[in-house]
Amino acid sequence: MTSALMASTSLLSEPVGVPGSASRLAARTPLTKHDPVEALLADEFRAQGLTPDPTTLPGTFVVKFKDEVRARSSMQFGQTLYSTTDRDLSGAARLLMRYGAETRQWIRKPESELSMLEARAAELSGRAQPDLCGMLLVSGISPEELFEAARDFAALEIVEFVSIDRHMANLQQGCDPANEQACERPLCETFDCNPGQPDPIWGCADAACCTQVGVIDPTCGDENDQGGWDTYCAALANVLCAGTVYPPDNPAGPYDPCLFDPFAPDEVLAVFSDVYSLVQDANCAAPHAGRGCNQPRCCASVCSLDPTCCEEQWDATCADLVLSGQFLSCTLPETTPDLTPDLSLQETADGLQGYQYYLQSGPRARRMVDSSGTGTTWRGAIASPDGEDLRGFSGHGFALNEMDSFLNTMWENYQGGEPGANPFVGGGTVKV
Repeated sequence: MTSALMASTSLLSEPVGVPGSASRLAARTPLTKHDPVEALLADEFRAQGLTPDPTTLPGTFVVKFKDEVRARSSMQFGQTLYSTTDRDLSGAARLLMRYGAETRQWIRKPESELSMLEARAAELSGRAQPDLCGMLLVSGISPEELFEAARDFAALEIVEFVSIDRHMANLQQGCDPANEQACERPLCETFDCNPGQPDPIWGCADAACCTQVGVIDPTCGDENDQGGWDTYCAALANVLCAGTVYPPDNPAGPYDPCLFDPFAPDEVLAVFSDVYSLVQDANCAAPHAGRGCNQPRCCASVCSLDPTCCEEQWDATCADLVLSGQFLSCTLPETTPDLTPDLSLQETADGLQGYQYYLQSGPRARRMVDSSGTGTTWRGAIASPDGEDLRGFSGHGFALNEMDSFLNTMWENYQGGEPGANPFVGGGTVKV
């Protein structure tokens, strides 16, 4: 016999937690027995007469028998139930039969191994440990009777507590491939998918995507948040996560940064219509670091031709495709008038005016009307030294100073030159 096993045998020569067991251990304080249904609810929902939906639960619960009872069952589900200290378990056996339930040892480890674990914990803590083998899992009860059965077991005097399992029977929670929730679609069509539920459905199956979304909105990956994987979480997944539906004939994954639905009135997937502007507001005609843009059909058209616009980022190539005019679905931005100085020849009562060909130091009209009569006003006027007149081309001569001013305007605004570094001023380009 090993020394560890000898130690465990010494410590557990009598039931752990039973008066008369190892005297050097402090007694274990049993847990307070609570209503197992009420215990499912978050603190803020308790004592309000609320109950969770039993259909969202797996339909199992753990019964912790008191340590001195030493209740035992087999490793496999059945109706085997007995006490190694000859306690009366007939009440628990009748409940199993009444509800058509089965039970097994909750922790699937041999009793010898669990006893050694209890002995080590007792030696390290100096306190008697709970009877781990006396924790039994009960299963096979219908959802309609689940809460009633759990309360009936909890009412037994030989039971320390009952804990109803929280997690869905068919749904793994969190950022886990076993989670049945698809990241690209929400659990519900609101921002609050689990109102009043004790154990919200949270996270989704694509662990990397789920984690990435959780960085932006931590509530999407928070098991204590009542929102669950809502429309905002799913919309973020489409915009952020790798593996898109483009190109349509060979999609790399399920995500669509365009959130496009050709049959929807606004061409946005209906489930995302309330959150679209929150997650996708990027201009299609301008490059940006994100994926996709804010015109769903235009976005889908461009990404079908160049999937990198939705898979990587909406760069200058994507914006140029929009500006090319080849996609009728893309609305081009309105051009802003007067982005450049008006260099056309102006005809006024004082003669020809405007930055055209060359400048001359003579008085010019403060307001000029172009020869086509559209009312265009020239905006490049230069004040005379005394500030009384505006100078420009009158058609009557040549002024080197004003030519320099014009050349600097062109150099700095249209040739990308540094101010004061123009090599073409001072008559440097004039040949006499």
